[in-house]
Amino acid sequence: MAVDTRIMGHYSKERALVEAHLTEDVVALALKANRFPGVDFPWVLRQISGYQAIRRKLPSWYAQKGLEFPSSLPLEQCSSELTAHHKSRLVSEYLPAAALSQGNLHGADLTGGLGVDAWSISPLFSDYDYVERQEELCRLAEANLTLLGRKNIRIIHQSAADYLQKAGALDFVFLDPSRRDEKGRKVSFLSDCEPDVLQLLPLLREKSCLVLLKLAPMLDITRTLRQLPETVEVQVVAVDNECRELLFLLDCRAADRLRPICRNINCRTHKPVQQFDFFFDEMGLFSPEMTPRPKVWLYEPNVALMKSGGHLLVARQYGLAKLHPNSHLYTSDNLQTDFPGRIFRLRELLNPAGKETRHRLAGGSYSVCVRNFPDNADEIRKKYRLKEDSGQFLFATTLLDGRRVLLSCERYS
Repeated sequence: MAVDTRIMGHYSKERALVEAHLTEDVVALALKANRFPGVDFPWVLRQISGYQAIRRKLPSWYAQKGLEFPSSLPLEQCSSELTAHHKSRLVSEYLPAAALSQGNLHGADLTGGLGVDAWSISPLFSDYDYVERQEELCRLAEANLTLLGRKNIRIIHQSAADYLQKAGALDFVFLDPSRRDEKGRKVSFLSDCEPDVLQLLPLLREKSCLVLLKLAPMLDITRTLRQLPETVEVQVVAVDNECRELLFLLDCRAADRLRPICRNINCRTHKPVQQFDFFFDEMGLFSPEMTPRPKVWLYEPNVALMKSGGHLLVARQYGLAKLHPNSHLYTSDNLQTDFPGRIFRLRELLNPAGKETRHRLAGGSYSVCVRNFPDNADEIRKKYRLKEDSGQFLFATTLLDGRRVLLSCERYS
């Protein structure tokens, strides 16, 4: 790999500018380029943009001076520090305890990218290979991971398929295939990703014990399970109720078809993690109780549960009734404080067409949520001249008998 002068310290002026202007508006700073003659100012702007992009996403990286960043796409696609550490914990649960204590495990990341997942997972292994087909990303990863203290990572400029063809036995392989085609459009089928995991499956089965796949959240879980029969665990990972990752863990050592478990995880800022687990063969065995009217408490499952379909099983566990087959809102008279989602106390049930409703809501402050209702949130805000409020909520939904209603609620958690 060619030596880059930026790593050798010849970009000292540029790096000093990055540190001096780290928090400035990049667009405004770009207009001042003529004030900094004799420096690679586009490079400076890219590094400032990179640091600003990872400030909350990767706080440990943000605290490290001297990192270098590529174009914006790898920054957008990389894992956050929180989800990267989550994957590391997941992998550690499935690695043999004896081998972990002896420190003689060999793992590989076949889609290295920015290197965040390799940075987080590699401490579990004595040897870890970062594999990436883009030479520029390899160069950056070698410099950045060294600065970040990861000395057991070997940087390999190669495609995933070529690496697997030549590799010996591996204890673990991680893949985060690109979910965009050659024109930059998002794709939603496993076979459309790059690299094609389905084509790599025979090699993965031959070379590795465990395989962890980070896939697009929009992927159909049931279809993907049929394509990946070695799956032992599926995780739907959300951060503050935003679905971020869909993880498939494959055990290539299993001789028989496995009974995969689904773990629905919502990591929340400054709040306990919400988690609900179920087995996929439980799906379809239970239909929740329906109720004609909402009760004292209203429950909205988090996005991880909605993605996996586990919200139906949650209703059984917590003794909740559903308002309508298509509304995905649940209710109870008794408060279930550990429900994996948002909880609201019902204050009032309103008729959307009633004159009294318009009078009572006009100019009020609510967060508007639409669940199985013909109007969207903006139309409802405009109709009742509503302002935004993070504590008071207005749910527009449909009840079991087909009536359209507005549920005025107060947020509990």
